[in-house]
Amino acid sequence: MTGGRSLGREKYWRGAIRDQQASGLSIVEFCRRRKVSAASFHRWRRKLGRCRREDSTAKFVSIELPPPVRAEQASLEVVLPDRRRIVVPAGFDADSLRQLLSVLEDKPC
Repeated sequence: MTGGRSLGREKYWRGAIRDQQASGLSIVEFCRRRKVSAASFHRWRRKLGRCRREDSTAKFVSIELPPPVRAEQASLEVVLPDRRRIVVPAGFDADSLRQLLSVLEDKPC
């Protein structure tokens, strides 16, 4: 079956289902008057109902991402036992960091 033919059938059955609901007729009577199989009507109604449920649950959500961090902006974060935090930029001086940590922890250098 080609894609166009399948879309045509889908369009037909969507219309038929809509017409049946608006007609007030039972499915059996509606199908008898349209000269279509009630089994086909039920099959298409199930199939299209699944498609509609899947369409209604698939939603796109817009999110904002932070700008990417450039290498020269990268940093480290040190969290001390008392929950104090130190953010150290990339390219920091290790000796200066050791001295700072020593002062914060009240340890002699």
